[in-house]
Amino acid sequence: MKTDYISLSIMAEASQHEVLTALLAEAGFEAFESEGDRLVAYQAAHTYTSEQVDQVLSWLPDGPPAYETAHIPAVNWNARWEADFQPVVVDQFCQIVPSFHTPAPGIAYTILIDPKMSFGTGHHETTRLMVRQLAELEVRGKQVLDMGCGTGILGILAAKMGARSVLGIDIDAWSSENSLENISRNEVTGMEVRQGDVTAIPDLRYDLILANINRNVLLNDMTHYAKHLSEEGILVISGFYEWDREVLEEAAHQAGLRPGLCLAEGDWRSLRLDRA
Repeated sequence: MKTDYISLSIMAEASQHEVLTALLAEAGFEAFESEGDRLVAYQAAHTYTSEQVDQVLSWLPDGPPAYETAHIPAVNWNARWEADFQPVVVDQFCQIVPSFHTPAPGIAYTILIDPKMSFGTGHHETTRLMVRQLAELEVRGKQVLDMGCGTGILGILAAKMGARSVLGIDIDAWSSENSLENISRNEVTGMEVRQGDVTAIPDLRYDLILANINRNVLLNDMTHYAKHLSEEGILVISGFYEWDREVLEEAAHQAGLRPGLCLAEGDWRSLRLDRA
């Protein structure tokens, strides 16, 4: 028996699609398509409510955008993303390759993923910015926390770079499951995954915390990240625009952190924060 789905169509700049995807995933949407300035999200009809969508999208600085919905039949989601998903190479340092492609030679680190419905394929600016930040850091022997781990890309890369241990946390159950699948696929050890938010962080201090989420979550959770940083720990954040940078740096300052390397791609930014 086929399951009816709801398609939700939002007109927004392509640079906003990754943040919208993350927010809609929290509302239970299972698959996403980006078509120019249009983002289309899909959710099983029996779990969809417009009230939940409005509540989640209210996180956006300008309020919930206008959207249209339609009933559609079941879709083979995996076939759709497999048709479009091509490998991503970041500066010859790291390549993110779907399991049905052959990795290119000569790249320092290769990550094999099957993202399914999870967030993080390497195609978005923020993921690439976080990978470039990792390329500038000494990760070997460090204890790493990957908040909002999605498909597990950043945590897996840290593990391949020699991290002593990695903990990935994501609020979405599907992402947590997909991260575990990708950890196994890459045959990395010492990486654990938990479902939850900042309250799922154990009572430990980390040498490196990675948080590629969105502006509002970063602001809300900044003090939690600082609390779990070791004395010489580093926090690397992304998922925000240049015009969000000042307010995030102020929040970091209030939490006892100072800004370091800032990387840019388009309007997106990634910022390193160290203990003041």
